[in-house]
Amino acid sequence: FVNRNLTVEKSIVNELLLVCGVIGSTVDPDTQQMIPVEDCLNWLQDLQRALRRDDDAHRPISLLLGKWKVLQQKLLPLVLSCRYDTPLVLTIVKILVILTKPLSENAKKAGRFIIDIKKTDETVIREQIKLRN
Repeated sequence: FVNRNLTVEKSIVNELLLVCGVIGSTVDPDTQQMIPVEDCLNWLQDLQRALRRDDDAHRPISLLLGKWKVLQQKLLPLVLSCRYDTPLVLTIVKILVILTKPLSENAKKAGRFIIDIKKTDETVIREQIKLRN
């Protein structure tokens, strides 16, 4: 059983994988803090736009980001390491507001289903596994 409302198009998944893979993927060996890429703010704004396009009733993009643990592994470490970069922190806060808004009953049910990705190929699956770890 595949619910159309829980389907995320392959192009959107690829965009999310790119954005989530790029925003601060380097850790400073001395301080163990995440180092943002040069245009991290633009990438975060892309993520924010993608979340705004998410279907409010089922929120498949938000659920997918939750499964990938983007909040814990990317966004919060970025806030901790870049706390004096006001525009960057404010953009992350806006993303957090979108991700943490109350779920509709449909979205709560959707969270129990597996998110289906149209035309999944091996590369996408490998990237998802890498992001989850």
